[in-house]
Amino acid sequence: HVPIATTAMGRAFLAAIPDTEREYLMVAMAERAGAEWPKIERGIKRAMDQIAAKGYCTSFGEWEHDVNAIGAPLRSLDGATIMAINCGGPAFIHKPDRMEEEWGPRLVNTVRTIEKEMQSGFAAHGPW
Repeated sequence: HVPIATTAMGRAFLAAIPDTEREYLMVAMAERAGAEWPKIERGIKRAMDQIAAKGYCTSFGEWEHDVNAIGAPLRSLDGATIMAINCGGPAFIHKPDRMEEEWGPRLVNTVRTIEKEMQSGFAAHGPW
């Protein structure tokens, strides 16, 4: 179980879905989070700003205090399928600076490559 509100992958997904769906989920998450909601909501809004600016978002110790991660949204050409991918691990290995400087751009490049392959029809007609 990976929470949507506090993980990089969940936040990347939230940033990519239509506004009406996101608003619905935000209300449900707020009810569930209770007093923690303002902090969680700030993290979600920050993630959306990060994705708009850099193509990926971060969650450094926000899901589990010892886990750092970055996430990026992935969309099908027609927009009907929305996914997210992430990269992360133990905070003592995956430091925020390195994740943002090195792994963030790589994750965005990986997403763009996958989206191109999906557009080319590879995903629909692949070797399987």
